[in-house]
Amino acid sequence: MSPSRVWFRRVAMPISRIPVHEDWLGLPRIQLWSAGSVVRTSGGESGGAWGGPHRSLQLDSREAFESPQLKDWHAQAVAKIHEAIASGRLYQLCLTFPVRFSPPKDPATLFASLLSRNPVDHAAWVSLPDFELLSASPERFLSIRDREAILRPMKGTRRLEGVAAEHALRELGESIKDRAENVMITDLARNDLGRVCVPGSVRVDSLFEVERYASVAQMTSTVRGTLRPGLDVWDALAAAFPPGSMTGAPKIEACRMIRELEQGPRGLYGGVLGWVEPNGDAEFSVVIRSLQSRGAEARWDIGGGIVHDSQVESEWDEAWAKFIALRTLTSPLKSRSGEFFDSL
Repeated sequence: MSPSRVWFRRVAMPISRIPVHEDWLGLPRIQLWSAGSVVRTSGGESGGAWGGPHRSLQLDSREAFESPQLKDWHAQAVAKIHEAIASGRLYQLCLTFPVRFSPPKDPATLFASLLSRNPVDHAAWVSLPDFELLSASPERFLSIRDREAILRPMKGTRRLEGVAAEHALRELGESIKDRAENVMITDLARNDLGRVCVPGSVRVDSLFEVERYASVAQMTSTVRGTLRPGLDVWDALAAAFPPGSMTGAPKIEACRMIRELEQGPRGLYGGVLGWVEPNGDAEFSVVIRSLQSRGAEARWDIGGGIVHDSQVESEWDEAWAKFIALRTLTSPLKSRSGEFFDSL
């Protein structure tokens, strides 16, 4: 059994493997895997991530974004997370919901627009016969160089457009709530790497680093360690997947509660995308700020971490900031207004 198959068996996700296409130029073989749906509200067998009733939402006003149904669902979900934290079940949970569109007619042009408006280090475009993924992700999940494994969890967001940018950057860096949220995920990353790295080699290179992007600022920390002899990238992925920044902590219990609360499967959102070199070096990003397109529908997901002192309105403001970034980046999508899931 290949290491890749071992990894997917370890994380216990349903996997459909896309056939390998060899290149006559002798370039490295590229293999893609598609994870099955793993999150739904019923707790039964996983369903598709694309179906379900929905309603129209114009992408040009906060009033349209703040629909009573969606805002009520969000407030109730935050309250349930607070109850779980108070009972000791959780420390933090990443709560998400999708925005849906008609698919882009020209993915290449839209991807070029994403890059020009929001240049990031981990942008990616995956084009398959029945699926497109356009990712403007700023978040590195895992990189491996010369057996040094690095995780860079990203938690904490502030909108920069239309506000005093320097004030927003300073306020994010000093925010007790965002620091608490970030340090929990950083500690989770330390624990994940500790499972596969040489004892004593895991360290935090940077903590609470504020990074500036086109429309938002993000708080990021960096954790690294040296892989133990006999272990490789697949072992590191098995130890660290799924990204703690997209689940919460403890990770397994957070995943269980995500299934209880969220409106349906996330698709590839919150997963990882990357490459592995023949020498074992690797680079993976977290699939955020990403447009998924299949058939007659495209979707963009928005999420945020909830901790014990999270305020409903503040969390809603953060979702709004990410929605504004979405509206700015996807303005070429003129074919139809966006739509939220309405399975509330």
